[in-house]
Amino acid sequence: MQLTPQFVECVLPPASAATGKATQVFYRDSKIIGFGLRVASGGTKSYILERRIRGKVKRITLGHCQQLSFDKAKRRALRLIEEIERENAPRIHGKITDEHITLQQAYSEYLNTHPELSQATLADYQRSLQGPLKDWQSTAIMELTEERILLRHELYSARNRARCNNAMRLLRAVLNHARLHFISSGHKPIISHNPVDVLSQRGLWYPRQKVIRQRWISPDQLYHWWQASFKLRRTDTREYFQFLLFTGLSHSIASKLRFSCVDFVNNLIVLNTDSKDQEPVKLPIPVYLTQKLMARRPNKDASSHYVFSGLKSDKPIKDPRMAIKQIQKLSGVYFTQKILQQTFMHFINSANKKTGLTGKIKTLNHEINATLSEKEIALLRETQERILLCCVHGQDMI
Repeated sequence: MQLTPQFVECVLPPASAATGKATQVFYRDSKIIGFGLRVASGGTKSYILERRIRGKVKRITLGHCQQLSFDKAKRRALRLIEEIERENAPRIHGKITDEHITLQQAYSEYLNTHPELSQATLADYQRSLQGPLKDWQSTAIMELTEERILLRHELYSARNRARCNNAMRLLRAVLNHARLHFISSGHKPIISHNPVDVLSQRGLWYPRQKVIRQRWISPDQLYHWWQASFKLRRTDTREYFQFLLFTGLSHSIASKLRFSCVDFVNNLIVLNTDSKDQEPVKLPIPVYLTQKLMARRPNKDASSHYVFSGLKSDKPIKDPRMAIKQIQKLSGVYFTQKILQQTFMHFINSANKKTGLTGKIKTLNHEINATLSEKEIALLRETQERILLCCVHGQDMI
């Protein structure tokens, strides 16, 4: 049977023996082997764990039901099972051979044959190695049995299902690689099958949760976002977000912008093209933003100063994630740097979908070689005014 909180609460104590001696009955969980419930005739209910430790079966009391919730008892049982499995695992001594290769060594070999992996993927792998797989790094891969995989999956899924899935996918990839590249003394693969496959066989992979998020900020949300942005302590960070919203340019371009690129007289941003034969690209910015940037413009050597600096004035803004979280918390509006760009594109398309302006802005974000006509610049200015009015009044004036 599978134990549930409802069963634990409703189960009745057994009757005492005819002699008056106390009795007890045990209910064992079918899902977590060894986890169970002990009910005494006096009415006491306790969670227990039965496990073989160094050849002898031991019964461990996890705690009384009145003092320990069902979920906490379950997690405590899983942690103890993990510790017991490590105690029972055979120790490996002497020189390491292919049969005794550890998970860390197998992972290193896996990376050597996959040099194309991105930095983001490698960072995700490290989170898995330092999380669910941390204490397995020095474990021989031959010792990673299906039972241990199931226990680890059950234990860590209670904390973070997505992280647990990612760790098991990494482990599956490393073990598949090991099957192909490490041979035993009998010239056979060191593992006959991948133990992580048991998760697929039993349908235990957790489905990915689809997070539906809007791709642009609506006019009424812009008002709350705008008000919250003024609570930021750093002025240049606030104006950096506003610059993305008013221009649709990417972080890679905006972050490296210097004051020498700002035409304060004509309210323009001047971007040098990738080709020496082409004229610089001119993009309009609102008068409001021009005035804000002018107030921060250094008096000397403007060409060497970034418009949007980081923590150090001589470095560009890098990763404003904390500022994003602060605005999200204050305004209740979810956004990213990409969503600010997409909001600008949305306003352009909502006015006239046949201008081709969004395509040009997207091209600029990858390669600065597009040119804008006077008519297109005027249309961009109109869009920026619409966005500013939405920020101030909370409604689109189109």
